[in-house]
Amino acid sequence: MAIFRMTIHATGPNGDNENVMYYFYSGSIPDTNPNGQAADLGDAWVDTALAGYVPLVGTSIIFDKVTVRGVTDPSAGYERAFTQSGGAAGEQYSYQIAPYVTWLTARFGRSFRGRTRFFPTTEAFIVGSNVDGSYITAAGVYCGLVSNLQDAASNIVGELQVFSRKLQIPEPVTGFIVRPLVGTMRTRAPGVGS
Repeated sequence: MAIFRMTIHATGPNGDNENVMYYFYSGSIPDTNPNGQAADLGDAWVDTALAGYVPLVGTSIIFDKVTVRGVTDPSAGYERAFTQSGGAAGEQYSYQIAPYVTWLTARFGRSFRGRTRFFPTTEAFIVGSNVDGSYITAAGVYCGLVSNLQDAASNIVGELQVFSRKLQIPEPVTGFIVRPLVGTMRTRAPGVGS
């Protein structure tokens, strides 16, 4: 059972931004080739999931790298450099303000929930203090793509996991909720626990 830590990196006018996700490798490359498994996961994200993320972020954000490192085999790794700008027009919101997704698992408790804050979006998606329905729909598409990561031939190569650092075990993601509140990273939005 191979678990990998994937980091999506992007740069923008206010600095760097990263999303970290954990994957159980479920593709066809054998466990005897962990670097090949890491490459399969990284390439799958760039080739399929990236297209779902681009419409959610501002044009001033530049996706530039995906890095995959082994958790079960720390010697395994892969890095792919590329350049892709975001696709949302309009004034970019601050790095501290962004909608996020809560990843759900079959187990209960804080250790078995995950959270990924989306890279900064633009004013085009904001209505009052919420993102609009088109953003929620597009974010749902992206979350579906990363939940079961597929390669260019539509073979599932990775299953998203919530990795409990406290318990040191992964749990497969069974669902997700896109949180429309545009809160800050420093404070919780009212009524939203984590």
